Amino acid sequence: MNEIGTGIAPNEITPLIDFIVTALVPLRKTYTMLNIHGYFHLKQAINILQALSEKDFTKENIKKSLMQIADKLENRGGLLHPVRYALSGKDQSPDPFIIAEILGKNETLSRLQKAV
Repeated sequence: MNEIGTGIAPNEITPLIDFIVTALVPLRKTYTMLNIHGYFHLKQAINILQALSEKDFTKENIKKSLMQIADKLENRGGLLHPVRYALSGKDQSPDPFIIAEILGKNETLSRLQKAV
């Protein structure tokens, strides 16, 4: 393979720099997801979830509450995807309503607030 001015072959460079890409992905993803609409939707999610009592903080009630917002959007993913990412740090994860119930009200709200 051709060297790229450093004496390192292209196939050898990826392992040397992948930490840069890996470190930037969460920052870029958070920024991308939290455009002005995502920010506004997450703020709405925080407000509606704060209204649930600790006793009523179940996956069914969380889903019902968040879907009141999501169903009014052109794309429900505009709310649900940022919520999923804020709670799990991943694009693909278990159901965000289940994650929220497992985390509990305080931790769920804390993670959502950190995302905004």
